[in-house]
Amino acid sequence: MNVTIELLVKNRGSEGVSNLSVEVSPMSEFLKVWAVGGFAEGSVHHVGYLEPGGERRLKYSVYIERNSYPGKYGLKITVYDVYWNILATKTIYIEVITKG
Repeated sequence: MNVTIELLVKNRGSEGVSNLSVEVSPMSEFLKVWAVGGFAEGSVHHVGYLEPGGERRLKYSVYIERNSYPGKYGLKITVYDVYWNILATKTIYIEVITKG
């Protein structure tokens, strides 16, 4: 089963951020993640420069394997700068109601 998620990344600071990247990592072997559109590579969106107050909408495709069990499965969202310093992280969950 495929699910599409959309994230809004916003710069709330007073300075622009260069070479920004956003990665979504599955926290379970039952999930696979791909970044969709833009400058995407695997599960990473390369946003580039984000001006103060600027925002970007990013799409990801999440594949849930057929043999997954009902329950919540985590996705870790990490925002990096050009030197791969972690600027922010957040965990979200996808809930599987029925098997297969």
